[in-house]
Amino acid sequence: MPEALLLKKVSAGYGETVVLEGVELALVAGESVSVIGRNGVGKSTLLATVMGHTTLHQGEIVLNGES
Repeated sequence: MPEALLLKKVSAGYGETVVLEGVELALVAGESVSVIGRNGVGKSTLLATVMGHTTLHQGEIVLNGES
């Protein structure tokens, strides 16, 4: 089954500041994921990156087969 959401070697952040480096994630339709961690490790930045609210420095985000 193809992935509904795919992150390939994503590096992203705010402006020139890189917060996420080399993130890989694959979710198929109907699958759930939980992102946990202490304050300041990039959880909110990960969600903001998937929504397109940060600067994508490297990698690719694919949603339902479209980059």
